[in-house]
Amino acid sequence: MPNLTFDEYLQQEKYSLARCEYISGYLFELSELSERHNLILNHISCCFLSSKNKNNLRLFIGDMKLWIESAEVCYYPDLMVVDESKESNKNFKTSPCLLIEVVAANTEGTERCEKWKVYKQLPSLEEYVLIDENKVNVEVFRKDYKGNWGVEKLREDDKLLLNSVGLCIEVSEIYAYVFAPEE
Repeated sequence: MPNLTFDEYLQQEKYSLARCEYISGYLFELSELSERHNLILNHISCCFLSSKNKNNLRLFIGDMKLWIESAEVCYYPDLMVVDESKESNKNFKTSPCLLIEVVAANTEGTERCEKWKVYKQLPSLEEYVLIDENKVNVEVFRKDYKGNWGVEKLREDDKLLLNSVGLCIEVSEIYAYVFAPEE
């Protein structure tokens, strides 16, 4: 595929049958999502949508692009929350306060290293969450008041506190019905 400008990429994405992420002019097709992946995202979105602390916050799952101009990348985060009053473009977002990626065996390196390296450059980002789809394991990367990032690891009996959106979710609720009884 030829080296595309971001505007050319946006035009191509309008008509593409497959979603592609844009990295410095090159396109990388995204793989299909698993049932577990979808269940986890559905559980989180239901909790967010039923909360009362939304204000101008908007939740996007999987199909909204995140453009990070300084790195020349456009990703499709699994889940992204933005303050809509700070966003003007309807085709992509630039200032998320929360990003969540569901990690599969074939995406862990990308989510944990490549994307995290780019995401933490976003001034608006307050929290980045990695949720493992194959076992109960949640990691929350949170920016403190000095701008330093720390990590919190959560297990099944813990609560996921998302300060950026005023939401607290039981980890067990995130994984409800994700694993078959024999797993």
